[in-house]
Amino acid sequence: MRRSFLISFSSILLLSPLFISAQYQPTLSADNLSWKIAHQQLPGRIMGKIDVNPIEGSDYFDIYFYFTEEGSESMYAGKIREDISGGKLWYVEPDSESEKLIFDLELTVNDSFMNLGNPGFNMHVDSVYEVDGLKYIEFDAPTKWDEPIRFIEGAGPNTGLIWSWIYGGFMDPYAVCKYEDAVLVYANNNPNFIGCEFDPVSTSDFKIDQTLVYPNPAQDWLTIHIPGLPKKNTIYIIDVFGKLIYQKVTSNNELTLNIKQLSSGIYFLKIKGDDYSIYGQKLIINSSK
Repeated sequence: MRRSFLISFSSILLLSPLFISAQYQPTLSADNLSWKIAHQQLPGRIMGKIDVNPIEGSDYFDIYFYFTEEGSESMYAGKIREDISGGKLWYVEPDSESEKLIFDLELTVNDSFMNLGNPGFNMHVDSVYEVDGLKYIEFDAPTKWDEPIRFIEGAGPNTGLIWSWIYGGFMDPYAVCKYEDAVLVYANNNPNFIGCEFDPVSTSDFKIDQTLVYPNPAQDWLTIHIPGLPKKNTIYIIDVFGKLIYQKVTSNNELTLNIKQLSSGIYFLKIKGDDYSIYGQKLIINSSK
């Protein structure tokens, strides 16, 4: 009789909800996944996307980032794997084998989590709630999209799957919508968007300080001067299709660039300081070549 009681009691323990691991809706929920990813650049707000596909014979999925939805080439953006029972996502950046935990649905109020958009600083869980039966975890860390950082069951971080790689002053990504096999399965509820598109009357503009650039329009040479820049700065020139044309790290606050190789057209200059400051300017190039 005693043995029978022990077996029955063990069965009760195994079946009790206290001893059953949580099972969450997966983020990596199909073999053909994509997210619309809004990001902020000198031209303004841009809608890009990521494609996510399984790697054969592996637990990982490859990620490819497109600067714009149409007309831009894909950029390999690393790989990702998921633990559904624990509601966790691990991300590996390109040219790295080191995993980063980027998403965790087991967090509770006041728990800390590394703010991957601001490395070296933690954020804390402000609230945990459900929407339509799906778990949301909200942090005390803002985004530039008029809402805090959130983890969303089935959709991932509202900052996107590759937020630890492109987040910050250079990109500021936001996961707008998720698709499985080209079918919409998640849409944001953010005032900057109408469904999966930008709200054309949104008043939340991307603010960039003016950079002293001359001459502009320019032909062969371009001088950049910004007083008070941090000690180390990265200069980018980007074309209208989002392609990076020029990149240079400098500690000078005045620099003259040879732009003879650039074709005529509109470009965007961006300078990112090591203190996360951002400077930007539209460039007009009248090429002599």
